[in-house]
Formats: sequence, structure tokens, C-alpha cells
Amino acid sequence: MVRDILLILLMLSLLPIGLFVMVRLDRFLSAESPKKEEKKEETLPAEGPKQIFLSENSSNEEIVETIESFRKSHGHISIIIREEEKK
Repeated sequence: MVRDILLILLMLSLLPIGLFVMVRLDRFLSAESPKKEEKKEETLPAEGPKQIFLSENSSNEEIVETIESFRKSHGHISIIIREEEKK
């Protein structure tokens, strides 16, 4: 009987500790959540094509226009120019 009462008292004493830990965890997760959402928005993929291909028949104006429109729709771009072998 005494053993049962001690077990009940022990369990009742652990309830406030568990509640305290859960409240602190909830505050921590609530503080971190907006930071994660901001990072997600920054890393969202841009809309539109991932690559553009310009032929040798493209004029300088077309090339500049295409690059500028691509730059507007994508945050960070790298420009790689390469020559393909003719077959």
C-alpha cells in the first residue's frame, strides 16, 4: 500500500517537470520555425527554364535580351560559353 502511494506521488511529481520541459521545447520550436520558413523561401527554385541555348544565328541583341530576362527570373546565375564540334 505504501509502495503504491509512493509510486503515485512520484508520478505526480514528474508531471510538472514534464510540463515545464514541453513548454520550453514548444517555445524553442516556435522561435526556430520562422527562421526555417525564411530559408525555404530563399531556396525555392526559380520558375522557368534552368538552361538557355543560343544558336550561332542569334544576334547580339537577342543574346543580351535572353540573358537579362533569365537573370530577372533566377537569383544566382552562372554563364558558361562553350563551342560545340560540328558533326
